[in-house]
Amino acid sequence: VSEDQIDLTVYEDALVVEGARHCESPADARYHGAEIRYGPFRLEVSLPSAIDRDQVTARYEGGFLCASLPKIDRSRP
Repeated sequence: VSEDQIDLTVYEDALVVEGARHCESPADARYHGAEIRYGPFRLEVSLPSAIDRDQVTARYEGGFLCASLPKIDRSRP
């Protein structure tokens, strides 16, 4: 999956990752078995505590999506 095929949405209580994986193999390719799913996907991760939505960052590198979701600092006035 390329970076432009992934959408990351942060809600009050969840992080949602959506996208689509497309088959990029040649038309004449032959497989004995393949365990890779193609097509649209959606992953919803519940967030156990409130996060600071303005401080959320994400990066996609080498096929890995890394998201940083800092908690709201309730000790600040």
